[in-house]
Amino acid sequence: MSIIQREELPVGCKIYKLRKHLGVNQDELAEIIRARKERVSHVEKGKDEYTEAHLHAIREHFKIEGLPLSKHECIVIYRRLYHLRNLIRTRRLGEARDIQDGLANIDNLEPCDPDMVMLSKMLEIQLLIAEGYYLDAEKNLIFASQI
Repeated sequence: MSIIQREELPVGCKIYKLRKHLGVNQDELAEIIRARKERVSHVEKGKDEYTEAHLHAIREHFKIEGLPLSKHECIVIYRRLYHLRNLIRTRRLGEARDIQDGLANIDNLEPCDPDMVMLSKMLEIQLLIAEGYYLDAEKNLIFASQI
């Protein structure tokens, strides 16, 4: 089964995991997105959804702008990661570095999408090796193995 085909966490669950990971309580999140605490609670329980304005505020606060929260967004990012893999394999390293740099803040998704984060780290290591930065690749590999 492809990673893309696996079960996705609902947006509310992802935001809950991010919130907990960063030590933000529901009151604080409600203040950040300018919503009632009840709305935050309902979204986390799957009874409601955030508006686009709420999601934008959450992305900015958690520094995950441009990274996925919804299932569709995850599919798009996984496709970018697989495209990155193909660029590395075909030694189109300049294009690969541009994509990797665009995904630099993907580590912030670790509590809610560890598979995506690990795939990104492994591709970063492959890219460093392909570029000849062996010591940096080794450091990243040691760091990734400790997760």
